[in-house]
Amino acid sequence: MKKITRKRILNPLTMIAVFSMPLIMLLSFCIQSNLLDIMFFDSFSEIPASEVEAAKQMLINQNLNWNTYHIQSNIFTPLFYPLFATLPIVFFSYENGDYLQYIFTRTQKYRSTILSKCFMYASLSGTILSMGYLIFVFVGLILKLSPPEYDTGMLMNFFPNLMIENPILGGAIHAMTIYFVFGFVFGLFASAIAINTSKSYFILVVPHAYYLIIGNILSAFYNLTGVHTIHQFSPWYPVTITGQTYADWYSVYYYAFPMILISLGLIVWRFGRETKIIFK
Repeated sequence: MKKITRKRILNPLTMIAVFSMPLIMLLSFCIQSNLLDIMFFDSFSEIPASEVEAAKQMLINQNLNWNTYHIQSNIFTPLFYPLFATLPIVFFSYENGDYLQYIFTRTQKYRSTILSKCFMYASLSGTILSMGYLIFVFVGLILKLSPPEYDTGMLMNFFPNLMIENPILGGAIHAMTIYFVFGFVFGLFASAIAINTSKSYFILVVPHAYYLIIGNILSAFYNLTGVHTIHQFSPWYPVTITGQTYADWYSVYYYAFPMILISLGLIVWRFGRETKIIFK
């Protein structure tokens, strides 16, 4: 049991998910803030050579603040967030045809067992996104970013100026709330898909397709109607507003309710298809 638990957590898929998330966020920040151009490509030919280093350092310092760090890191990273959450669930599909099938032939509590595994993997996905975001925040600490110029995120209504006074604590709270819930919800969705198919690529493709299609549809309705609540039900809403000032604590979770209902519906449907869970 300890061996399989260790394998669920410490396997190449979870490691890729944990470390690729902050890596892509940092890459987005460097590209969108023009840090790479400033440091390596801009020749500063329009100013005297003696002033190049000072000008370069001034531009770098302007970009090294928490507001820019958060906003620029989220320009194209949201395209990948569902993959970070669902990649660990691929291991669940491997389990379905091996370890779990062995267990289910020896227990009468197969439904509670499958439910517990779905929620366990969903929690793992949530933890992975939280860890990825925390790594990103701690890299910001290493870079010695300057304090934010304005408050951001869902904590403003409860803890005004928290992101200004303590961006590390604010980032940690965001990691344990917004990012954990996002990972949990998409992990549960992927787990519900995993018990309904032996094709592991569906675990990655279906949640990502839902994320992109529903997100685009709701964004289109929002653009047409101007009703902000419609936009708040978009699955990409919570991971694209962390650097903005209009977020509140509850609207970033609207998207979770339909996804949880769909996930539970898929699990119940799987239970109803046959008496015993058979994965192959």
